[in-house]
Amino acid sequence: MTATGMVLDPPYSDFPTVEYQARVQRAQLLMRQHGIDVLLLNQQENVEYFSGFLTGHWGSKTFATGAVLLHRNADPILVIPDFFVGNATRSSWITNMVMFPECHARPRGFADFVIDGIRKLGSSTGVIGIEMGDNLAGGWNLADYHAVRDGLPAAEFRSAQDVIWGCRAIKSAAEVDRMREIVHMTDQGILRAFDHTHEGTTEIEVASWITRTGAELGADGASFLNIRAGLPRYPCADSLPVDRPVELGDMLLVDVGLQKRLYQTDVAYVAHIGKAPDEHRRFYDAVIRSHEAMLAALRPGVRAKDVYEIGRKVLADFGSGKYIDMMGHGIGMDVHEPPIISPYDERIIEPGMLFAMEPWLYDTSRIGLFCVEEIVHVTEDGLETLSSIPRNELRMVDA
Repeated sequence: MTATGMVLDPPYSDFPTVEYQARVQRAQLLMRQHGIDVLLLNQQENVEYFSGFLTGHWGSKTFATGAVLLHRNADPILVIPDFFVGNATRSSWITNMVMFPECHARPRGFADFVIDGIRKLGSSTGVIGIEMGDNLAGGWNLADYHAVRDGLPAAEFRSAQDVIWGCRAIKSAAEVDRMREIVHMTDQGILRAFDHTHEGTTEIEVASWITRTGAELGADGASFLNIRAGLPRYPCADSLPVDRPVELGDMLLVDVGLQKRLYQTDVAYVAHIGKAPDEHRRFYDAVIRSHEAMLAALRPGVRAKDVYEIGRKVLADFGSGKYIDMMGHGIGMDVHEPPIISPYDERIIEPGMLFAMEPWLYDTSRIGLFCVEEIVHVTEDGLETLSSIPRNELRMVDA
C-alpha cells in the first residue's frame, strides 16, 4: 500500500491486484458456505488465477512449481521453491510466502513446507479443499500428495470443485476483455489460413498460418491444433496436423486454440475444397440450425442439459450422420471448463459465463466432418458472440 492507500501492482502482474483480491474474496465466501477451512491448490491454472504467480516452469516434473493456501478468513500463503522468489515478488500480489529451499537437491521436501503453511494458518485439524472433481487435476507428484495427507492426520480432505468453479466459471470484465482479444486473434488466423489454402496445401501449412498470425497479434502460442481433411484423416479425433496435402472434394476442419497468459480459445470452422455437393451443404445447414437453436436457448437460469437437448433434437431430426455427447463447454484458463453442454449436466447458466458452443455432425467413412464452434459470453439479458467469422454458408475454398 502507498501512503495514499492505493494498491501497488507488481511490475509483471497479469491483472491488477484488485482483480486477484476480488477472486480470493469470492472464494472465501464460498468456502464458508461449503464448510472448507483451507484451499490447497497446486494446479497451474488455479495458482495463477488466485495468486498471479507467473513462471515457465510448470512443464517440468522435477519439483513442484508452487501452491496456494487460501484460508477462509486469513490472507493466502504462496508456497514456492526459493528458486522462484524473483518471479513471485514481481508477478504475485501475495506477500505471505513459505519458501522451499534446495528444490533441485531435495524435490520431495516440498510437502513439508505445504504442511508448515497449513499449520501457520491454524488449520492442521480443519477441512482442506483439494483439486478433485470435474475438470480438475492437481499438479502433484503423488508422493508429495500422500506426504501432505500423512503429515496432517487430523485434517479432513474434501473436493473443492464447487468453490473453484464457483469462482472461475464466472468471468470478470477483465477476463472477458482478455477472451475477446484472443478470439479476435484466433479468427484472424483462421481467416488467413483459409485465404491461403488451396488444393495441395498441407495440414501443417494451414496450422502455420494460424500460429504465425497469432504470434504477430500477440498470442503466446497455440494450445491445440486439430486440423484434418480427407477420408484418411476424418477418423483421427483431436489430431495434430500432418504433412498431407488437401485434395479436391475434401472437407477441411480447422479446430484450434490460441493462448495468452493461460487464457485459451477453442474455435472451429470447416471449408470444402472446391465446389461443395448439395449433400455437404445439407449437413452443414443442420449444424447451423442446431448451433443457432442452442444460442437462442443459452440464457441465465437455464440448465446446461436443456441447451444440449435443444441442439441435439435438431441433429436427431436431420436423421443422418453422428453427433457427440457434448455440444459446448465453458472456457477460460482451461479449454474445457464447467458447465458442460451435455445430457447430464444439471448446472445452471449464469451471467458472466463463457462458452464454446460446438454442435458436430459427421460421417467419417464417406463425406466428412461438419462443425461450427464459436465463443459466446452470457450476459444479464442475453448473449454476446465473441466470434466473428461468417457462418451461415458452407465456405468453399477455390481448388
